[in-house]
Amino acid sequence: MSRTAPAPVLELSDLTVAYPAAPAPAVDGAALTARPGRTVALVGESGSGKSSLAAAAAGLSVPGARVRAAVHTVGGVDMRGAGQRAWRAVHGSVLGFVPQDAGTGLNPVRSVAGQLAHTLRTRGARRREAAERAAEALAGVGLEPRLHGRRRPHELSGGQRQRILLALALAGEPRLVIADEPTSALDVTVQRQVLDLLAERTARAGAALVLITHDLGVAADRADDVLVMSGGRIVEAGTAAQVLESPREPYTRRLLAAAPGLDAPRLIAAPRGGPAQPQEPPVLRAAGLVRDFAHGGGSVRAVDGVSLELPRGRTLGIVGESGSGKSTTARLLVGLEPADAGEIELLGAPVTGRRAEAVRLARRVRFVHQDPSASLDPRRSAGDSIAEPLAGFGIGTRAERPARVRALLERVALPADAARRRPGELSGGQRQRVAIARALAVDPEVVVLDEPVSALDVSVQAQILELLAGLQRELGLSYVFISHDLAVVRQIAHDVLVMAQGRVVDAGPTEEVFAAPTAPTTRALLAAVPGRAQRPPSAGPATAAGAAPPGAPASGPPAAGRSHLVPSHPDRSPDPSQPPSRTAAQIGAR
Repeated sequence: MSRTAPAPVLELSDLTVAYPAAPAPAVDGAALTARPGRTVALVGESGSGKSSLAAAAAGLSVPGARVRAAVHTVGGVDMRGAGQRAWRAVHGSVLGFVPQDAGTGLNPVRSVAGQLAHTLRTRGARRREAAERAAEALAGVGLEPRLHGRRRPHELSGGQRQRILLALALAGEPRLVIADEPTSALDVTVQRQVLDLLAERTARAGAALVLITHDLGVAADRADDVLVMSGGRIVEAGTAAQVLESPREPYTRRLLAAAPGLDAPRLIAAPRGGPAQPQEPPVLRAAGLVRDFAHGGGSVRAVDGVSLELPRGRTLGIVGESGSGKSTTARLLVGLEPADAGEIELLGAPVTGRRAEAVRLARRVRFVHQDPSASLDPRRSAGDSIAEPLAGFGIGTRAERPARVRALLERVALPADAARRRPGELSGGQRQRVAIARALAVDPEVVVLDEPVSALDVSVQAQILELLAGLQRELGLSYVFISHDLAVVRQIAHDVLVMAQGRVVDAGPTEEVFAAPTAPTTRALLAAVPGRAQRPPSAGPATAAGAAPPGAPASGPPAAGRSHLVPSHPDRSPDPSQPPSRTAAQIGAR
């Protein structure tokens, strides 16, 4: 006797979303079914239409968007053509929505408890009941109501803000939760905590979860069913095992091949055996770096005695959770923050606070931000942004600089006409290439990259990593690579430092540190990377009918021993168009 599947809490058929002036629909004929107790992951690159689908499913499309569907039911209610009042009746009790950006989902001037209570009052709760339920909602996502409830969003960490968004979405105990990239900006340990919490709360309520993500490791760990989007269409659908272990579509296979994993081919050479060679002095050396910030009438030590060495032509990865001090360390190395103690040497000469030394550091050590908009003026063309440091350091004449800009664009694999475009006319990957070209314009010895690929899709991420590895081989560059993604660091970094609470707690050649971590922090970071969970094959139905590593290891200098990277404190607490497919297990800890 067969069991009848529970009625879907969300059903979409032939959904189309179009925006004014857009040449093609953002979503074109998509279908999706979400049933109680199951998790559907919707994966795809930026621009694939997955966030537009999520917004339309929740009645949150931007003004002017044209949304049409043959079927669009939420909790059994037909929502085609529904107005704001009908959607307000659905939100909270039936549907909870978790946005990606806490900046758009939270009011910056109100306490988080006040925002929760206000949301509950708009759904009919009285003042006292709303306050009590707000406190319960905060406790339900692991926050202390009295401590965290009175704070404003900017006074909370990224993980805490994301928990507040979960509390807002789950306060009404909805039967359907749609989460749009809820952890893409979080480090791996906080990401796991948030996803565990989301899974636990939805499972307890027997709710359906639609999880939008570009991280295939997250989909492999968390989803019962997976839908793959490209160009506004669902190109493949099925159970997680079907789609991620035996993908039918070339697009899905390319996504899987591009996803970095702890077993993926490295973009740099493995250590070579043989007798040790005399080592030249490091191109960059730091010893005993300290940085304090004023906080609440006292001070907080963000960097506490960090020491490091960067040999020429090598990459040093610095990893750690949010608040570990890794980005502050990067800013100290390039002179964007003054060190309160410690010293920095560049090419064997100390860098002092004198202006001439600061100028030397600024030219020889360049910085690439996580968000290219931090270094690219939105009003200026890409060519002007690349030429700006040339003019600032007096490199070349005005007549010579356009040719140098064209050469730099070619070096980062951008067409010459990109020089005329403004940042808003470029994709995220193209903007990051412009930022890299700008950093290379003055022929630096060292490039410090702060989370340079964390906001990019896996395929674009792979392209940028290959570009960086190729530039290192060609130009002999040395990199300091800041990241919370250990799989990315393993691909690109010869050596790694692990930071916690401002201190270096583990260090050495990347393969050694990852294979035999000595610090609890390192072990926790490795354990938290998504993609390792061994999920049993799903017996449930697929959610929709299906529509239809590049880069060999590069040569590099011989690996240095682990002795030159000593923790400052022990931790106490082929053809790229047709790459081979990798299974979910091979994605490894992603």
